[in-house]
Amino acid sequence: EPGKSATTMSYLWLACSIQDAKKPVVYFKYDPNRSGAVAQKLYNSYTGSLQCDGYQAYGTLPGTIQRSGCWAHVRRKFIETGPTPNKVVGKANVALDMINKLFKIEQDLKTKSFQERLKIRQSESKPIVDEFFDWLNKTPVIEKSGLGKAVGYALGQQAYLMHFLDDPKIELSNNTAERHIKIAVMGRKNWLFSTSQAGAHANTLFLSLIETAKMNGLNPSKYIEYLLNKIPQLPMINNQEQLKAYLPWTEQVQTNCI
Repeated sequence: EPGKSATTMSYLWLACSIQDAKKPVVYFKYDPNRSGAVAQKLYNSYTGSLQCDGYQAYGTLPGTIQRSGCWAHVRRKFIETGPTPNKVVGKANVALDMINKLFKIEQDLKTKSFQERLKIRQSESKPIVDEFFDWLNKTPVIEKSGLGKAVGYALGQQAYLMHFLDDPKIELSNNTAERHIKIAVMGRKNWLFSTSQAGAHANTLFLSLIETAKMNGLNPSKYIEYLLNKIPQLPMINNQEQLKAYLPWTEQVQTNCI
């Protein structure tokens, strides 16, 4: 950014459809900072459910957006209390056992309908969730200890973490988004000396195309090549009605880009 060194931190934001979306989209956005103002712009005019971690910027979003928490982030907090991921000890293991039971139930729900998923979550997952938060409230911890921070994080997210019990479209975690962001994490060492804002914006465009192509079962290279060959031939390149024919779920794209 103007007036800043090339080593100054900048950020990629990511928004994506749920795993079960019929027309899934992955969208990357570049911004110099990670304030609530960016979240507000990113989700401007959006209404519905938004699954995210406990980052405070999402707390600035309007009431038209119902936030859902991420149990994977909660689990990670308890794992981090141990000297290594495989050596979690004491009370943290009690919490992890309950959280892992929730993930085991979800593993079996992947092929279920939304109606079946909701029924099983209410009958099997809800008692575990209730037990988990009851245990958190009754467990004495040192606030600034690793366990204390994990307990505090989970209790602070309680309302959001329980949302999946009433909405079968919501997953137990936002791992779908985590998987998509890995493409940027893997690539950033190669981009270490790329210092252009224009380059950052170009990156987000192509990362969005690549990950959206994957979500729709396309070969990303074929899809990008198809767009580069076809779109410049359009009489009006900014005509949105014409461009809709090149969205990744259309029949012609599915035929040519798998």
